[in-house]
Amino acid sequence: MSCEDEDKYGKTAADSAKAVIESVRVMENEEWTPIVQVRIGTAVRIEGNNLENVSAVYFNGYEVVADDFTNFGKTYIEATVPEETPIGHQVADEAVKNTVRVVTDINEFTSALNIISKSLNISGIALYNSEEATVPGATTVSEAELGSKIQIQGAGLDFVTAVYFNGKQTEEKFISQSAGGITLHIPNDTPLGTNVEADADRNTITKISLVNTYTPTGAEDESWDASAAQDKSVMAYRTGTEIIIAGNGYGKIYANADSRWVFSYSYGVWGVQFCALTEIEGISLLDTSRATNMLGMFDSCWKLTSLDVSSFDTSNTTNMSNMFEECGSLTSLDVTKFSTSKVTNMSYMFSGCSSLTSLDASSICGSDAK
Repeated sequence: MSCEDEDKYGKTAADSAKAVIESVRVMENEEWTPIVQVRIGTAVRIEGNNLENVSAVYFNGYEVVADDFTNFGKTYIEATVPEETPIGHQVADEAVKNTVRVVTDINEFTSALNIISKSLNISGIALYNSEEATVPGATTVSEAELGSKIQIQGAGLDFVTAVYFNGKQTEEKFISQSAGGITLHIPNDTPLGTNVEADADRNTITKISLVNTYTPTGAEDESWDASAAQDKSVMAYRTGTEIIIAGNGYGKIYANADSRWVFSYSYGVWGVQFCALTEIEGISLLDTSRATNMLGMFDSCWKLTSLDVSSFDTSNTTNMSNMFEECGSLTSLDVTKFSTSKVTNMSYMFSGCSSLTSLDASSICGSDAK
């Protein structure tokens, strides 16, 4: 990021002709709808600015030349993600995995896009009768104990890079993997019962309120322990489309060291995000002094029109990549108090913030982060 010759909107004269990707969309219900995940073979619309001179688009590094665009203009390119696009372990360069990139004579611009197999699906779960067994049981199961050795069966599974149980990603390496199945263990620390956040509702949440204390009324639809230590020092309650995050009366709510996707994706699960969120109230209660990872913290909060992060303590933060990516309705952001002395990654931090008219980034200028 350069801090020289910037106008009041944070743009330079040289930047004005550069190609920029603001969002990737697919046709749904006769409308181009923003997405963060797409199957190969799908027609997409890349929206942004200065796209009329793009000579090629790259999906996971695979080239689609301009002659193969189905339509294009200054603010958009319509093309199809090629069937030949490498995915998962097929992508030789990790730097281009799950990305879309546009190239012009002036610049290149890369944006995050999760690209998955056209045939990816799960047909069932089979349970191994013992740890020593090399072949799973003949019938699929609907329940299994923590620590069980299982096989996820289906198609297109050879490209899978992560598996989540009740929203929590397994950290253990797969025992085996093929197109038809993945063998692994169900993690012993998989959240159960009230500790499982209801991901299906995340897409419908319109408001999140942080409060010092809260007394349940009994009308809540659900509640869960939101504390990292699972000691109920921070509780969450959902009523309809609102979530209340309550502290224990100490006047602050400590953000976890790993604060990835806190107001965005559920454990990074694509397509399960706060895309309908219009308001975050009481965010000044959030003490971020312990947070080291803010990756995608507000990623894809498309409908959020205002966000006050002026009280954030980022003195220990090392990762701010994708932090505000695709917050397309925000018109201003105050990050003047952000400390970036320890930050090593700011990639795509403001990518897709197409409505920003005011951004004072002076506090992060001069950082060594990339």
